[in-house]
Amino acid sequence: MKLIRGLIYGAVLGIAATFIHNAWPPVGLIVAVAGTFAGIRYIGQIYFERTIKFIATASWTCVVWRASTIGNGDELLITGGSTGSNFVLFGFMSALIATLLAP
Repeated sequence: MKLIRGLIYGAVLGIAATFIHNAWPPVGLIVAVAGTFAGIRYIGQIYFERTIKFIATASWTCVVWRASTIGNGDELLITGGSTGSNFVLFGFMSALIATLLAP
């Protein structure tokens, strides 16, 4: 059950960060990256397991990866501009750092 909650929490975190990062540049980018870090740390502090944080980070990465590829209707949620590229880079780095820190 904990693994499923980590999976869902990471997906919801990725969806929220995807929508927020481009809302008010550069404030939205900063909020999305900080929210990603805080969210992954929070899920680790709830369950005291690094495995759950890894599952949430993997789920976040899958959502961001899917949002940065072209969909059926040629929609693109994360563009290849500076805001989108910085979001993918710094968001993944913050999620990875939050995962590797002690629970």
